[in-house]
Amino acid sequence: MDSNKLWEDAIVGECVFNWDNCEYTINYGVKIQRDLRTGELNFWNTRIGSDFYKKLTTSQMLNMYKFGFKIGARLVAIETMVGQVEKVNKTIRDTKREKTVKDYTANRTSMLRRIHEYSAQIKKLDGYNEEVESVIKNILC
Repeated sequence: MDSNKLWEDAIVGECVFNWDNCEYTINYGVKIQRDLRTGELNFWNTRIGSDFYKKLTTSQMLNMYKFGFKIGARLVAIETMVGQVEKVNKTIRDTKREKTVKDYTANRTSMLRRIHEYSAQIKKLDGYNEEVESVIKNILC
């Protein structure tokens, strides 16, 4: 998929914001920004949980261009939440405080539910195929 089609896939039905010679939208925690002068696209993961955004990895970028923004953004969200679940699991294992375990267990349950929801949403989108299913399985393993 070329950059123009990727941008169009990203903005269908979404709010687009203008700022400093760029336009952008954020969906499923992924910010896609297009430079109005050059047309260049940049992508950031906004779900990292700090004061800055992190550029997408090469494999995440390839998934964007291969499957489109709607599927690619959900794949990034799933991958990010899997990493967060791993951190929550470590906290649950390492803590002795019952309230912390209870809170983190509820948080983990919520994240696992969202992972399942995003996976189900992907299966309903145009462009879903066995290759997308394989990427999901690799993320979850």
